[in-house]
Amino acid sequence: MTFTAKSYHGFKYLSSSPVKSIKAVIHQFVHEKSGAKLAWLDREEENKSFAITFKTVPQDSTGIFHILEHSVLCGSDKYPVKEPFVELMKGSLNTFLNALTFPDKTMYPVASCNDKDFLNLVSVYMDAVLHPMIYSTPEIFYQEGWHYDIEGKDSEATYKGVVFNEMKGAYASAERLLGIRMSEILFPDNCYGFSSGGDPEHIPDLTYEQFIAAHKRFYHPSNAMIFLDGSINFDGTFELLDSFLAPYDVAEPNTDIPMQKPVPAATVRMEYEVGKSDPLENKTLISFGSVAGTFRDREENNALRILATALAGSNDSPLTKAVLGAGLAEDLTISIDDDGAQQTAFQILVRNTEESKLDEIRKVIRTTLESLCDGKLDHEDILASLNRMEFSVKEHDFGNFPSGIVFAIAVMSTWLYGGDPKDALETDEVFSFLRSKIDSGYFEDLIRKYFLNDARIVTVIACPSHTVGDENAQRERERLSKAKASWSDEETELYIARNKDLVTRQGTPDSPEALATVPQLTLGDLPASLPVSFPKEETVGGVTLLRHSKTNEGIVYLSLYFDASDIPLEELSPMSFATDLFTQLDTEDRSALELQKAIRSDLGKLSVSLTHHRGGLDISKARVYLAVRCSALEQKAETAVSLILETVKKTLLDESQNEKIRAILQQEKTSNERYFVMSGHAAARTRLFAYTSASGVASEYMDGYEYLQWLKETEKKGEEGINAFRAVVKKNLDRILDRSRLLLSVSGGMAPSLIESLTKSFGMTGKAPAPASYKPLGIRREGIQIPAPIAFTCVGSNLYTSGIPYSGGLRVAAKLLSLNYLWLTVRVKGGAYGSGLSAERNGAVSWWSYRDPNPANTVRTDRESPAFLREFAGSGEPLDQIIIGSVADLLPYETAMSAVGSECTRYFNHVTAEEMQKVYGEMLAVRSADLKTVADEMEKVLSDGAAVVISSQEKLEECKKAGLIDTILQL
Repeated sequence: MTFTAKSYHGFKYLSSSPVKSIKAVIHQFVHEKSGAKLAWLDREEENKSFAITFKTVPQDSTGIFHILEHSVLCGSDKYPVKEPFVELMKGSLNTFLNALTFPDKTMYPVASCNDKDFLNLVSVYMDAVLHPMIYSTPEIFYQEGWHYDIEGKDSEATYKGVVFNEMKGAYASAERLLGIRMSEILFPDNCYGFSSGGDPEHIPDLTYEQFIAAHKRFYHPSNAMIFLDGSINFDGTFELLDSFLAPYDVAEPNTDIPMQKPVPAATVRMEYEVGKSDPLENKTLISFGSVAGTFRDREENNALRILATALAGSNDSPLTKAVLGAGLAEDLTISIDDDGAQQTAFQILVRNTEESKLDEIRKVIRTTLESLCDGKLDHEDILASLNRMEFSVKEHDFGNFPSGIVFAIAVMSTWLYGGDPKDALETDEVFSFLRSKIDSGYFEDLIRKYFLNDARIVTVIACPSHTVGDENAQRERERLSKAKASWSDEETELYIARNKDLVTRQGTPDSPEALATVPQLTLGDLPASLPVSFPKEETVGGVTLLRHSKTNEGIVYLSLYFDASDIPLEELSPMSFATDLFTQLDTEDRSALELQKAIRSDLGKLSVSLTHHRGGLDISKARVYLAVRCSALEQKAETAVSLILETVKKTLLDESQNEKIRAILQQEKTSNERYFVMSGHAAARTRLFAYTSASGVASEYMDGYEYLQWLKETEKKGEEGINAFRAVVKKNLDRILDRSRLLLSVSGGMAPSLIESLTKSFGMTGKAPAPASYKPLGIRREGIQIPAPIAFTCVGSNLYTSGIPYSGGLRVAAKLLSLNYLWLTVRVKGGAYGSGLSAERNGAVSWWSYRDPNPANTVRTDRESPAFLREFAGSGEPLDQIIIGSVADLLPYETAMSAVGSECTRYFNHVTAEEMQKVYGEMLAVRSADLKTVADEMEKVLSDGAAVVISSQEKLEECKKAGLIDTILQL
């Protein structure tokens, strides 16, 4: 677009610059009256994105801006409903709707492919951030932040609040705690030393008055940066933005962040919680960190990321290999922690070691790095890492995550501090510069400058403890007891009354008049039929080939699926782990490091995994596939095929690889243990699905609790366990890697002769197996104990075990329960960070909660869902908005990569266009009275009492005493 006027709807035009790397032009404006800055990334992109970002500079660790991020979306002057955010989730076709807190900024991004919907979203978000109801409704602060939960004078007081419980869950991560402690030491003089999310120990220090003062100061248009991306309605969007900004005058935000001066070397010790039955040996984490450059050092910051991969990207990378080879730890990685911040920091993290090994670890790291600086740094590996980074930038494919939102986050890494937003997007010059410096000693100099600068390396040692969790809980109880003892009778009554007011507000529905203010779509805005794509099926060399129409210009996405449905259930765990080893073990042709270097140099990615699909609707059957996925530039397609064949056919699985396998096994075990603590809701769902279906139990043995137990048991057996594992893998691979089992998936330009050559690289010695008939675990009610003060829950079962068909009405009911009933009872009233209900075509129906302070109450609440549906069914209340939100789930915006994945999933699961249109029609036709039938169906689903709760021993015992679970498993 060309601009000829000086001003457009109050926005003064400043400049336009091409961004060659993404085929766009970035236009910059400033709103003259209010001072708000605006950048529009003008490009051919249907999925339009908007983000308004405020520079928010915390002065403590109370999480004030995190609480504000939640709270401003709880009603505003123009849209005076309690949860406009939820109303938008009900009645919008958004492709992204969220808010994000960073260490020095708060961002409110949305995206939609629908023009009308996009402007609706922008309007609600602009009013939310500028005119929130927090001024007139302090209950919002108490709900989202924290409050004393007390019902009577003789009751004990507890802390309650959504952000408070969210951060309790976040602080259960040892690595998160270590990173926070490192930042405190590295940045003692500016905001990066504080916990922007909020430290649960300090969140209760925040007052409502401080909360309001922060909004007044920081949420002013003069402190705002607005980002737009895609093919927007220019006049309509700018006119809408002006209507919100025009009432404000330019003000001085005073949000400058002082540059942190280098801090001297220091060593700090801390503790983190582990399970009481877990051994303490080899559980210490040690981190070495320092501040590096600033946001202006673009070349240097990217060079550090390249070095992080080259030095510690795998177990065969020189720094990781040196520490592991010396038997000093189980893992070592390097992270460049800029988070889009004004200054960059790095950390070398050593996992699973002993505090007594600190000096030896330091010595090995220094000796190795000095050796690399003295001529042993592999410049080919540096080039390979640079190539991989450049491919990722050029691909700009983030799955279902809108690229415009990624660009919005990226531009803040320069724009927020006075730099040019274009600099964060235009990378060609940076990569050219770095490529020219590979053989000049530039990267060696960076190692000396940062990694070998002992005078500025801070060391944080995180030691495991069986008691620190109890000590933290006791300290919280004592603080609460002391606070209550200090209250006067009047103060006690105030807190009790405040609690009652909050509960009353939470339980009072929005008026029809208030709800009518929220701009939403109508059923008439929905497509007449569901736009859904399917791959074109061909045959090449006797092998089925799936061709995909959506492509990413110049890039090939190639996948090989080998039917592995005859793997016995007990061998799924070793086979799942085996897929982690491809590209990490030596091959017949070269070392693992040489293979990794070739992959990074010539491909976008190459991965091997074990996947499962249910095939049809028979839940007693499952299909398992060994999947090999690759992305590459079209001109590198032949190289991609060569690397695929080397990886899957020539990886060494003999005794010479045992030590490498052992190291990867330990890392995989640790990673899965972290998964249960940080993403327990997902782990709980995997376990629940294993109770009733063949594909569910396959997933459990490939990714879930049973998989983790196999990892632990194999590690315990040592050499014997690894040898037994190798025997299982070899037996299965010899059978699976056969052309009779192969299916190919291709998106992009790839020569037919190359595809045929690939298929003929595999022999035709057998035939495809029948679907697997894995026996489910059977209905159970289980708890899984983790060292964390919060919980994750999952209840539910399978439709088909009760003879219930999958329907559009069920999808709508699941959305209604998620956004009306569960959001209110589990999140708003219960204080959980997240909750929801999922109903899937495979029959799996699951109620779940995330970072939940009261799992027993949540499980009971979930089981009362049918009663809510019956009451709603009798109300006659329209379902139009819920239907629209349900349809939005079927219309995600997909890039080429995500579209390929969706089409393959539909193919493997035998989904037809007719079936999808039938469900879509049912969704559009459902009325509130129809939900009585769904309520009866859900009651059947819940009748078996299946449940999984992942939490601390104390909370699991509460659930067991209440009769909600029967057994408690140890992680």
